[in-house]
Amino acid sequence: QYAGVKFLNAVSSAIQRHTKPQDTIFAFMNGYVLHAHRQIFPDTVYEVSSTSLFPNLSDKEAREYKLLSPNILLSYFKEKKAKVIVLERPGRLDALSVEISANYKDEIESILTTDYVLLEKVHKYPENISGPVVYIYRAK
Repeated sequence: QYAGVKFLNAVSSAIQRHTKPQDTIFAFMNGYVLHAHRQIFPDTVYEVSSTSLFPNLSDKEAREYKLLSPNILLSYFKEKKAKVIVLERPGRLDALSVEISANYKDEIESILTTDYVLLEKVHKYPENISGPVVYIYRAK
């Protein structure tokens, strides 16, 4: 198997181990969640490979088009609407500081630290191939 396929399988297996089929999972890379046969977060259904975060949309526009604005994303995390959060590092969260501002990234990190518990880190690439580390968090 290719390293990428092995990694996808490892992440999907970890998601399955830590979730129930009815759990709603937020991920910037929805492919992990779909491959694990779990439910992706409702307002991210238009994106199969990655979740669209639109920093320039108003909250009203984002809700209308079932997309995410920074404020909506923060409220979902604060309200623990996603039972599980799956993040890549480096990945989309790290890019948020460029797209939105460091303030949102810092606030998300704070929410993860106080309101979620880290369940597992997945890094299954061979030593000679650099790849992301996937972090799986569950709401406390």
